[in-house]
Amino acid sequence: MTKNVEELTKELLNDKELVAKLENAENAQEVSELLAGKGVEISAEQIEAFLAKEQGEGELSEENLENVAGGAFKLRYLNPFYWLGRLLAAATTSGMC
Repeated sequence: MTKNVEELTKELLNDKELVAKLENAENAQEVSELLAGKGVEISAEQIEAFLAKEQGEGELSEENLENVAGGAFKLRYLNPFYWLGRLLAAATTSGMC
């Protein structure tokens, strides 16, 4: 990425259409494709790894368990204003993108 994480996060979050699509993404592949459309290359597998780490290596809170009941995509219940910057920062520091 040529922009710093903070600038890129701000730019992406200012895109109301993208934020709406991220909020309604059904799976990590869809999130990956949405971000790729904005020039951010992060694979579905990398997103899933990020989620596992963020959620304590698979340990879900009671609230998160309720939110993902029925196999719903985990990011769908998290506000992109929270997770997008963290995902981009993790991707940058680990060399994912």
